[in-house]
Amino acid sequence: GFINYNNVAIVMGGTHGLDAILSFIKKTTNVQKDWVVFTPTYAPIIESIGTYFGVRQIMLDDQYIVDFNQLTRAIKSDNTMGVLLSVPHNPVCNTKYSDIVKHILPISKKYSKYIIVDEVFVQDNVSEISDVLNHDKTIIITSYSKSYAIPGLKLGHVIAGKQFIDNFYRHASTSYGSPPSFLYLVASSLAKLY
Repeated sequence: GFINYNNVAIVMGGTHGLDAILSFIKKTTNVQKDWVVFTPTYAPIIESIGTYFGVRQIMLDDQYIVDFNQLTRAIKSDNTMGVLLSVPHNPVCNTKYSDIVKHILPISKKYSKYIIVDEVFVQDNVSEISDVLNHDKTIIITSYSKSYAIPGLKLGHVIAGKQFIDNFYRHASTSYGSPPSFLYLVASSLAKLY
């Protein structure tokens, strides 16, 4: 496959992972722009983004369907940092994640915008789209607590390009302290899966 251990970083669950990623992006870019999110969404996502950046919400229609024209305009905006896709915004799954990613990937690459995909509740596995990691600003977050119904585990991983992962780990170790050694054990186990 196209993902190996160089593309994986272990995080303490999805929400903490998202916060760490946003903190890293803010520290390395030092710009104040907006992240595009769909609403309704999981409230802690808005709170995490708002800690570091502005939030631009795109309201879904009453069938929870994405307006791709509105999304395209938002991505092209000079004031947009990136798009954060999270399954809780789409409780009836009328729009597949893979459809959204396939639509925004070429636009995000052209305009150098980030894509963060929260795969915590994903039904159609975005990480199977082979060209996602060819865009160096694509980041995928998962949580084992949700994926495997193990409440309280607080463990997940981030999938991204090798350079992003290397820099992210350096940032995380200096900002949050070195991860416990069991995380490295999990990381080595994950490397064997991919």
